[in-house]
Amino acid sequence: MDKIIKRPVALLSAFILAGLAIALWIARAPTSYTGKLPVVGDKFPIELNAVYFIVFGPIVAMACSAFLWVLTADGSRKPVPRLLRNSRGETALLMTIFFLIFALSTALSLQYFLILAPESLCASRPHFDFLWTNVPGPERITHCMSGTKEINNSAPYYLEPQILQSWAQVLWPLLTLFFLVGAWRARIMEPTKP
Repeated sequence: MDKIIKRPVALLSAFILAGLAIALWIARAPTSYTGKLPVVGDKFPIELNAVYFIVFGPIVAMACSAFLWVLTADGSRKPVPRLLRNSRGETALLMTIFFLIFALSTALSLQYFLILAPESLCASRPHFDFLWTNVPGPERITHCMSGTKEINNSAPYYLEPQILQSWAQVLWPLLTLFFLVGAWRARIMEPTKP
């Protein structure tokens, strides 16, 4: 365990993966999460629900992936001292974790089109047409699964124009992949010999 704590890339990657798995679980089972944050929920009355996890989860994953990239390489693209040994098992494990981060980020972004919509459009799903159409006027984002009426009362509104928010949901996993590939390349680059 002591070796894992000394490896911030592995530790942060594991936290990102766990966070995305929890966010995806909350998105697919929205009534199972009460909305209060553990430990700090009493001091900070932030009511998060499945809609917030779907909308902001991929953004957080992308930001954390960018931070992973910063941890592994400096701006000159020269390799930094290795944070993980380059043994076969650890390299394969890190590559698997990076792939799962990208896959869960993509799955979470996909929920935006599969289970979120304005209330009037919940009957017709999925909503990939949001990539080229806008719903006029301010619309609250509605979680279209049954039993989510209470969640929908505290859900955020779509940004205007809605088409930008929809394309952003496509962009976040792609940026996550970009940063993870950058972090991966920085991890496996050998130091240059003089």
